[in-house]
Amino acid sequence: MKRFISFVLLFVFLALTLLPAKTSLYLPLSGLGAEDKQISSHFFCEYPDITIDRDGKQIVVYTELSDGKEQIRLEIFDDMELKKTYDVSPKGEHEFRGRVYTDIHNNTWISWAAKRDNNWDIYLRCLNADGKLEKEIRLSDDAAVDLNPEIAGDASGNIWVVWESNRNGKFDIFLKMISSGGEKKLFAISESEYMDLRPALAVDKRGQVIIAWDRQVEDSYRVMSRKIKKDKLTKEERISSEYGFNVAPSVAVDKRNRRAIAWHSNLQPDQKVGLTPWVHIKRSGFRQQIYTPAEANDWKQTGEEQGFEFPELIFDNEGRLWVFGRPSQGFYAQCIDGKNKSAIYTFHVPGWGGRGQYAKAAIDAEGKIVTVRRDWRHMYMNRFDPSAKDIVMDGSLKPVYETREAPETFYANKKHDIQLRSEKKILYGDIHQHSSVSDGRGTIDEQYTRSRYCYGQDFAALTDHEWFVANYLFPSEWEWIKIIGQQFNEPGVFTAIAAYEWTTPRTPIGFGHKNVYFKDWDKPIFSWRFDEKSSLSLFEFCKNHDAFAVPHHPGWTGTDWENQDPVAQPVAEIVSSHGANEYLGNLPIAHRGGVPGSFIQDALADGHVFGLIGGSDAHGLLTHHGISSKENEWETGLAAVIAEKNDIDHIFNAFLQRRVYATSGQNILVDFTINGHEMGKEIEVNAAPEINIEVVGTAPLVYVTLVRNNEDILFAGKDFYEGLGARKVYVDEDLKPGRYWYYLRVVQEDGEMAWSSPIWVTVKK
Repeated sequence: MKRFISFVLLFVFLALTLLPAKTSLYLPLSGLGAEDKQISSHFFCEYPDITIDRDGKQIVVYTELSDGKEQIRLEIFDDMELKKTYDVSPKGEHEFRGRVYTDIHNNTWISWAAKRDNNWDIYLRCLNADGKLEKEIRLSDDAAVDLNPEIAGDASGNIWVVWESNRNGKFDIFLKMISSGGEKKLFAISESEYMDLRPALAVDKRGQVIIAWDRQVEDSYRVMSRKIKKDKLTKEERISSEYGFNVAPSVAVDKRNRRAIAWHSNLQPDQKVGLTPWVHIKRSGFRQQIYTPAEANDWKQTGEEQGFEFPELIFDNEGRLWVFGRPSQGFYAQCIDGKNKSAIYTFHVPGWGGRGQYAKAAIDAEGKIVTVRRDWRHMYMNRFDPSAKDIVMDGSLKPVYETREAPETFYANKKHDIQLRSEKKILYGDIHQHSSVSDGRGTIDEQYTRSRYCYGQDFAALTDHEWFVANYLFPSEWEWIKIIGQQFNEPGVFTAIAAYEWTTPRTPIGFGHKNVYFKDWDKPIFSWRFDEKSSLSLFEFCKNHDAFAVPHHPGWTGTDWENQDPVAQPVAEIVSSHGANEYLGNLPIAHRGGVPGSFIQDALADGHVFGLIGGSDAHGLLTHHGISSKENEWETGLAAVIAEKNDIDHIFNAFLQRRVYATSGQNILVDFTINGHEMGKEIEVNAAPEINIEVVGTAPLVYVTLVRNNEDILFAGKDFYEGLGARKVYVDEDLKPGRYWYYLRVVQEDGEMAWSSPIWVTVKK
């Protein structure tokens, strides 16, 4: 019998693999009669949530930034028309990410996180049925960092608020019940040794509370769940697969008390861990099987819209499950009816970036689903009746089976033991990455998890845009980035660097794009949007705040080389997912754009002094939406640092001293000295300089080129290490007095490249 079942499963698998790969059908949500309306009047409104009260009013809560201060605001809409506005919180430095719920008595409850008196806590406030705001309640009153609440209620009028709490150096999940009589009870939902984040909750008709969250365990994330039954916690249950990035759960319960939990995951039905995520769903009554609505080709999209992340669940009045979420650049809705799925309905405003993470949903008394979202530039409300028109179905859900063995993955841990002959080490890291906080994909912590645990990098930075496409990095978002980043620091093992991207228009209107890196985590942001619009002012800021700036993709957006400051801007990014920017017409790695006079060799020829690094500039997209020559954009750029120790002091000093080099994403070893002086140095000589070259590639070398004053003067390669190594000592004879710069260019047979930082030599003989 077992053999027969195995044969059947094998037959089904082979049949499915031989079928032509399918792509999901995409249709506009307007085809279901959806109304879409802009509800914000300016760009500085984020993190909307929605509830519908007993009178059918739509109540929206969001975070607003005004005059540099944040505030939680509430707006009441009648038939999508604004009727009244309330200031829920005071204006402050950090009043963040409100969530809203209307109880059985028609009281509306708002919960949010705020940093006051230098401490992050969770707050709760009630807008009673008479339309009056009651006194604020502080739910967490301790020294922990408490963030990102979610709120629900039960049929007895009790309110439940769950949040993530950083206590004793790690994140756990806590929940507090506020009874209809005002009594409070605290539950410790998770107390693991790992990092537990992004809680979600729902309450069923029996009063059972269902909590779900994701847990980061080294190179994977797992969705976990617990219930509260009659004031008692059940045991933890793992909902997702053990492998892959299973992140950002949502919970919903239907009228028959059947639960559904969804999250985004990069674990595919073929058991490969891919690059882009899609929705995974587990529902009661389906034998605890995980399903995904993604078709085979959905995982391979290479345009601007990729994946389906940050799901939000709601059941309609006919018992169908609706999933709302976002691709990398947009918003989706999809109906799940049993094991069948609809087409993917799109309802976003066209444009790159500037969006929030979630489309939050509620259902009114007429059965219409109403969502709110931060879309391109503004907040929008959308409403449609899921029963008014025929929903276009598009096949069935695909099972995602558990596996006992670690699946095949795109990620390759690149640590190796090859090091310099000196006492210093080569440390590799990607310090140019983006998340969904700006115009990328994924969470803040996913970027650090990938760098540290998946790729085995020694350091990393997240560089979300401070201001780009009308999306501003709120003060609380900057705090959030810093709080999460510090969780990954481990001196001697991994260094997380505080950073952001200062994004200005292309030259000559602006100064191009520059990342800013800080030595410490307690620094403010110098804003392109609100501070002085000058790179010279940025450089002054860097000098006063233990920071430095790095221009990138100069061949595409240009940069202001005329203002180059070797102290405030000690290095430049030569390679990323946008290509290589050594010179116009760069090969074998081509560049994006082509602004004459903006490339690295142009700046060196003008006498500027700076080192060279790489960085992926990854936004979580296959081929960086068709721009990159590689499918995996996280492997398109690395910074290599030569330092004695892996900590922020030594790494930071290496950048400032230009003791760094660039690779196109591989851990290529480059050892380059002149008269014993390391790369990045400016030296004087009275005799012909002795140049030492040693390179060890990750694939056989084509050649290693010594470049002097932008001219190729020496080629070396395949001297040792089975064709991976090049070693050369060269004395540059017959130089006339003057100033010269030298650097190495490495090309491998697989197309990977590396560049040393230059060494500047003044010949005085």
